Amino acid sequence: MIDREAQVLRTAVLRIRAGNIKAAKRILDEVIRKHPDSADTWYLLSYVASSRRQQLEYLEKTLQLDPLHREALARLMRQDPDLTVASMGEAYAKTSVPITIPSLQPLKASASRGRTITERMRWSILQLRLRLATTAFRMREAWKVFSGNRQAVFGLVLLAIFTLMAIGHPILLNTVWPKVIYDPKVGFDISAAPHPSLPSAAHLLGTDVLGRDVLSMLLATAPITFVVAITAALGTAFFSVLSGSFSAYFKGVLGTLFTQLSDLALLIPAPLVMIVIGFTTEISPLQFGLLYGLIEGLGGSGIVMRSQAVSILTKPYFDAARIAGAGHLRLIFKHLLPQMLPLAAVQMLMGVVGAIFADGFISFLGLSRGAKLNWGGIIFDSISNIGITGAIAWNALIPAALCISLFAGAFYFISIGFHEIAEPRLRGKL
Repeated sequence: MIDREAQVLRTAVLRIRAGNIKAAKRILDEVIRKHPDSADTWYLLSYVASSRRQQLEYLEKTLQLDPLHREALARLMRQDPDLTVASMGEAYAKTSVPITIPSLQPLKASASRGRTITERMRWSILQLRLRLATTAFRMREAWKVFSGNRQAVFGLVLLAIFTLMAIGHPILLNTVWPKVIYDPKVGFDISAAPHPSLPSAAHLLGTDVLGRDVLSMLLATAPITFVVAITAALGTAFFSVLSGSFSAYFKGVLGTLFTQLSDLALLIPAPLVMIVIGFTTEISPLQFGLLYGLIEGLGGSGIVMRSQAVSILTKPYFDAARIAGAGHLRLIFKHLLPQMLPLAAVQMLMGVVGAIFADGFISFLGLSRGAKLNWGGIIFDSISNIGITGAIAWNALIPAALCISLFAGAFYFISIGFHEIAEPRLRGKL
């Protein structure tokens, strides 16, 4: 609104506070005649209404013009119990129109939050319910986009299968499978000789050169690979967001430092670094995932997140928040980071793909982590033990290679779905 209209509404607020309802109503009626689309004027009219029915009409008119009007939503909830929080959440999620009259804020605060502790508690509960309803609505909308992508759904199904593999192995080993035969490290079935043996009823994927059950080995290595994947994902997301946001927001020494670190990490491919580290020292799956996430997060993913942060910093709402006096922490955590999270999820899942292949490749080269199994180690054993029987254990090599490819592919396909959520322009094109 223009300044004169704001002054008129400020005068009406003062009349309402002073109890001069008739004078306030005359002022507001005059504003409505000139500007019938003023949501704040309709909201103030609800304070001077002559009946409860008229008050409800004014509040409903306010929400028709501005679905984000929280004070009107709060008062309407108290007046009309039939109004559902879900419908308010959908209206609130579909719009981002702010309330732009500073002079109305004191009256809105005193009216909507209440003058007593009970009313303030009701207002806090209502705010929480509104946020939950809005979050639920946005999640439903995101799921519609995600489930509409067949590749993303296929990736989710693959990930569910590998999760069942990780959960099922200890259950089978403690209930159905004798540990002497099906232990993934030292198990041996003398009745299945010679080894490697072909698939049978006792060994669905056969045995390897050393007489170990191939299916048991594949299932046992799934939790280890999940540790690598999860730690690499979290590390990539954290360090990419940290590097990207700081290098874009801060223009001094701190921003230059993060920019130079990203450029340096980009020149050193994370898989190559992990191969060198795996060759020189023995690290756990947790350490492997964190180191990979650090290098990938500062490198390629960090640069992608920096470009996203730079585009966010040029948005009008960010400039408005800065002009309004928001500090560095509020600008970063309230206005910058929430807008970066969807793309960070995409980079997180893409980082998992590289970590899984690097982990399997290290073990394939014989640089595995001691006696700990993984799918790359199964491939290495299938080839390196050819001197024992003179034949490659294809029944172990092929399933292990498929597990690496499908597990990495699951995260890649899921990342496509997240990419469509983060970038609406790409929907239907991936």
